[in-house]
Amino acid sequence: MLKQNGGIIGSTKKLFYTDDLKDGTLIGVDKYGNKYFENKRYFVCRSRWVQYNEDVGLNYDGSQIPAEWYGWMHYKTDIPPTVGDKTILTVIYGGHRYQPTTPVEFEEILKFSLSKTLGINEEPHRKSVQILKDCIPQYTVGHNGCVNAIDEIISNDSLPIIVTGASYKGVSVNDCVLNGIRSAENLLAR
Repeated sequence: MLKQNGGIIGSTKKLFYTDDLKDGTLIGVDKYGNKYFENKRYFVCRSRWVQYNEDVGLNYDGSQIPAEWYGWMHYKTDIPPTVGDKTILTVIYGGHRYQPTTPVEFEEILKFSLSKTLGINEEPHRKSVQILKDCIPQYTVGHNGCVNAIDEIISNDSLPIIVTGASYKGVSVNDCVLNGIRSAENLLAR
């Protein structure tokens, strides 16, 4: 696989460009406006991806959200979480291509999205807007399979490299610590 894609350097370049230069065939669009693409010329395991509708790429929790929107929340429950008679919304918006210029611009985009997707037009009683950059890797469809294929090549060919970190196998601190320990154990076992 590495030879087909120009060795380690060529394969790494293809992985990088695959994420940012998505050139493929539109396969379909779901009811939320998410677009599904495919390009069979891409690096193995990276030929399909989803371009999420930016107006609905939000996370919510609260009692005002209809049941069909619960899949967008950070967890599911039969009893929506509430605090007294207030609804708490935690909104996560953006991605690696989204670059808001100010918290005010970001807040206006969120107000528009809440109005359009959930019909919420009221001003919040309290709000906190924070713009965090480069926080979470943008995994594409097939990411885990590709990482597993890379690990298999490294193992089968006894390559003197270790692949680890938030960009590969999980994004939380716990994932990074666990994978760091596993990487160290693998290195010691060689």
